Amino acid sequence: MAERRRVLIAEEAIRDHSGHWAAYNCTIAAAFEALGWEATVAGSRELAPGLAAAGVRPVFSESRWDTKYDTLPPTRRRLWTLRHNLRLAADMDRFLRAAPPFDLVFAGNVTLAHVTGWWRVICRHPDKVRRLALMFVQDAGSYPPGGSEPVFPPQARLLRLSIRLLRPLVREGRVILSAETEAARHQYERLTGLPFHLLPHPVALPELPSLREDPPLLVAPGFARYEKGSDLLQSAWMQFRREHPDTPARLLLQWGGDFTLPSGEVETFRLAGLPDVSCLRDALDEPALAALLQRASGVVMPYRRSSYYSRLSRVVIEAMQAGLPVLHSADTWLESAVRAHGAGLSIPAEDPRALANSLHLFINKLPVLRLDAAARAKLARDAYSPGAFAGELARLCGIHAD
Repeated sequence: MAERRRVLIAEEAIRDHSGHWAAYNCTIAAAFEALGWEATVAGSRELAPGLAAAGVRPVFSESRWDTKYDTLPPTRRRLWTLRHNLRLAADMDRFLRAAPPFDLVFAGNVTLAHVTGWWRVICRHPDKVRRLALMFVQDAGSYPPGGSEPVFPPQARLLRLSIRLLRPLVREGRVILSAETEAARHQYERLTGLPFHLLPHPVALPELPSLREDPPLLVAPGFARYEKGSDLLQSAWMQFRREHPDTPARLLLQWGGDFTLPSGEVETFRLAGLPDVSCLRDALDEPALAALLQRASGVVMPYRRSSYYSRLSRVVIEAMQAGLPVLHSADTWLESAVRAHGAGLSIPAEDPRALANSLHLFINKLPVLRLDAAARAKLARDAYSPGAFAGELARLCGIHAD
């Protein structure tokens, strides 16, 4: 009997069930297991008991996301980046010494703080890491209003040089570079001159019966942040209520804490006290999110184009798989995804007045939009199938997915 293929899914940010780190990477592991592979997930050394019991291995001593990296002065940021790459390589050295060989190692959220670390890993351990797949989900550049070509800041040069260290390994087929959206793939190919592959973001939302509430509940899952337009949504809801006080609808926002606007002002939860608005302060694991979407009639996502022109939102995929319509920003990845696999309405980005008007229209059209979204839910489940992700990744690596 042939030996099972082995895959290692590595993510230093896996510590507990907050965010999507654990769900995303464990979903990938389950998809490879379904293909007959032996899958191992490596996370933080500070694992929550439930994740440790589920078999996640405690490997990484530090996460890029544990520090306020973007607020560091430039010199300290460069030094921290160098140190973190060295620490990642050292953590993997210790793990791989006692581990079996892996046919594939996958890292799903790679930044400048990781690239040379992974380069050191595959160069030092060619017998333990036969192929390495790196996914880049953070923007390396930005997009001017109305523009579709990325503009790269001076600091992107260091990222370019770091990724180009991998060029010989890419040519040999030992390293696979990837992105989650077509715009992101194009952005990184422009930056590096190397081929990047498109991989579908794997989501396996359970198919649950709708428990839709009345009056309709609109939800904005994901902790409030500036790039998600949470400040715009608050302003728009207040205006919507002034103009349409009797329209039956409720709003639920996930608000983990206040955030700072570019002006320096702090955006607080301004809708407190309104009878038709509720606030969820806690993180949602996958079962809790699925239960919330069961109750909802629609999802509201006024994300800023400057952040989401090329960037994917997992919440949109989950909403489409749940058969929910999405009110989303125009000229973003969200719009292209909903057009292809869901239903909803688009709004001009960063326009509270237009968002207030669109909220009223969205609520009035919910009966039709819900039918359209439900009919297209299978499209979203198929397009973002974990099995399709695992099979495509194995194919790109030149490995037959048994």
